[in-house]
Amino acid sequence: MWLETFALGSVIDRFSFRALALVYFIAVFAVGAIGQLGHSVIFVSFAIFAAGFCIVGGQIAANALAATFYPTSVRAPASAGRSGSDGSARSLDRLSEAR
Repeated sequence: MWLETFALGSVIDRFSFRALALVYFIAVFAVGAIGQLGHSVIFVSFAIFAAGFCIVGGQIAANALAATFYPTSVRAPASAGRSGSDGSARSLDRLSEAR
C-alpha cells in the first residue's frame, strides 16, 4: 500500500491533481482488462496489479485532495463524509452548518 502512495504522491505533486483523473481513467481500463484477458495469467496478473495500484493509490490521493480543497474548520467532517465512514451523516450535517 505504501508503494503506490509514494509513487502517485510524487506524480500528483509534480502534475497537480489532474493526474488523479488520469489514474482513475487507467484503473477503469485495468479493471476491464481483468475480465477480457482471461487466457493469459501474465496479462491478468499485470491488469490486477495495475488496477490495485491505481485504485488504492488514487483513493489515498483523493484524501489528500480533500485536505487541500476544504477549509481547515470543516476538513475532518468533509473528509469523513466523503469517505463514507461511520457517522458520515453527522459529519455532513456539520459541513453544511459550517458553510
